[in-house]
Amino acid sequence: MMLQGTPLHLAAEMGHLPVVQYLCEQGANKEAKNDLGRTPLLCAVQYGKKGLLPVVQCLCEQGANEDARDSAGLTPLELATIHQAEAEGTREIMIYLAERLPGRLEKAQKQKEAAKERSAAEAQVRKDYYEYKRELERLKAEEANIIAEAERSKMAQQFFPNRGNPLLGAQEEVFYPQIGRVKVDVDL
Repeated sequence: MMLQGTPLHLAAEMGHLPVVQYLCEQGANKEAKNDLGRTPLLCAVQYGKKGLLPVVQCLCEQGANEDARDSAGLTPLELATIHQAEAEGTREIMIYLAERLPGRLEKAQKQKEAAKERSAAEAQVRKDYYEYKRELERLKAEEANIIAEAERSKMAQQFFPNRGNPLLGAQEEVFYPQIGRVKVDVDL
């Protein structure tokens, strides 16, 4: 059953190892999907004719994703398991893929741990960012209070030039909390 796909799909389905090798060397997309959502590796496994094991091995060694899923959600190993009774070569393909599984599981576990570490690092960066942001907001508020206090002090000096004089200091302190009202009265 020939479906729309790339030349690599066709070569993989037909078991043309030299063509598969050549296309892989030339940079053919090993993850391209055909009408059924299958990669060339999935196509080779699906049709599982006798003699396709070298094609499957070549695609795996060239970096084809052995965990790719087709539109039905099946991986190459699952597809080989399903089709082992129908096609002569599928059983040997299934055994080959299953033997590669422990190494892939170990690799996947390492990738998962690395992702977890990256996630923890990213969470720490976010936490540090939000702490920095809160501290920056606190400092800006403190700066605004200092500027406001400086403005009040400047205003007090303008209205009470004798501030600091021990004889008049007590008298000025009575009016200091009322600077706003004094200012309004002065402007009238």
